[in-house]
Amino acid sequence: MRFIRDGDTLGVHSMDRLARNLDDLRSLVQKLTRKGVRIEFLKENLTFTGEDSPLANLMLSASWEPSPN
Repeated sequence: MRFIRDGDTLGVHSMDRLARNLDDLRSLVQKLTRKGVRIEFLKENLTFTGEDSPLANLMLSASWEPSPN
């Protein structure tokens, strides 16, 4: 994550591969999009950019499904 920079696209299989819980996921998505990184979650078919609306944050919360232990 240290080497990702403005204009990069981060492709992630599913949300639970990027973070352990919803708070971590929100934090990581916000940090990365503020750096100008586009994040694509393939399984959920969602894309986040720095231009996201409040609806995008709602979709992030609604789509979170932690992996079973």
